[in-house]
Amino acid sequence: MAAALEELRRVLVGPDGGPIDPLTADWKDVEKGVILLLGGAFTPQNRTHLDVAFMLASALAERLRRDLGAFWFQNRSTPHGATLGFPRAMVVFSPIEAVFEALARSRLEMLGSLGEELRKTIERSRGPGEGASFGPEDYQRLFDPGLLQFVALDPAAVGRALDASAESTASDFEHGFSRMSREIPEPARKQVASEIGGALRGLAGATSLGDQIAQAPQLAEFVALASAAQATTGIAPVEFWEQLLVPLLHIGAADSFAPLDDDELDAYRQNADPLLLYVDVVPYRTPAADEDGVLGAFPREDVGLLDQRFAAGQGVRLVKLDPAALAPLCAAFDPAAVRASIEKFADLCAEAAGGAVAQPPAEPGRPGLREVVLLLAENLKHLVSLAQEKGLWLALRHATESEAASEPILQDLRRALREPRIVLV
Repeated sequence: MAAALEELRRVLVGPDGGPIDPLTADWKDVEKGVILLLGGAFTPQNRTHLDVAFMLASALAERLRRDLGAFWFQNRSTPHGATLGFPRAMVVFSPIEAVFEALARSRLEMLGSLGEELRKTIERSRGPGEGASFGPEDYQRLFDPGLLQFVALDPAAVGRALDASAESTASDFEHGFSRMSREIPEPARKQVASEIGGALRGLAGATSLGDQIAQAPQLAEFVALASAAQATTGIAPVEFWEQLLVPLLHIGAADSFAPLDDDELDAYRQNADPLLLYVDVVPYRTPAADEDGVLGAFPREDVGLLDQRFAAGQGVRLVKLDPAALAPLCAAFDPAAVRASIEKFADLCAEAAGGAVAQPPAEPGRPGLREVVLLLAENLKHLVSLAQEKGLWLALRHATESEAASEPILQDLRRALREPRIVLV
């Protein structure tokens, strides 16, 4: 963004050739220079036009940083991977989307009123008093879907959940909330009942949930998860699955190892976990179906929507996978043999480095990296096997940190929804 802003400062000039400052000039004057850069009507398919939009978004973001204290936070559900947040209230804003809209209408002056509108929104959201101050980490925890979980879904249950009316779904979920375990703290039960129940009651009651996905895609995904999930793996960061666990499935238990080079030995001496080196050094025993695909394993054409109506929703975070890329890997995965192979590799690292390097101790009460990876691999092995045995869908769920923290609530709600109702006549 900083580089984009500097480039805009360099290239933005008016009809007279004089420079235009993108941070202080009126947006009408900025538009005069942008017209010269575009050379015609804004066309999103034009790479140069996209670059101009990106530069303008950087200028808008910098104005909001200067005037309202805005900051960027990582948000992988957005096309560019980041969004703006504000410290005085939990308000999310995408300068890129705002610029696209203004360019599409050929009215950059629309951006001029955004600052005041956002200021009013922040004031309304703050409530009385000073309140808490938020930072990028707070926003990322709430809004960035940077965690992944594999799920086995009953396709018939997904269909029933999406075809049911919003009113009947709200009634079912209200019953489920009332049957949740008392082990779930009452404030948490009340909060999820209020948020989910209120969102369902806010939809058109007689219309199916599936036909209202465009208005509430994540609500529809939540209902599908709560109604149809038969089993799940643990939740871990995207990078954990992509760079560690999925490669380990492709490598399996290696029988021999090539000598480590100097860089690898230096990494070991600097406390790199032998497991990380194992995944980095040992070649795949089974080639990946598509190294450039999802998680470095799934070809793009093998990733689909639970229902075509999700195509109308923004930010879909629950997708269906063809298990063909993982099924043989999971079936062949032997946790005990892989553990023994990693330990053998660790011994070879120590021998080549002239002595074992002590690894940093794990946090009290938390398993080490090796145990976490092998446990998740066993989770996935069981899940894929279950999906094949029972004709379930293998799905991939993206989640935020706050959603991951609420996983026990979702699991308990799932149990409550499945309990038979006792009807007294």
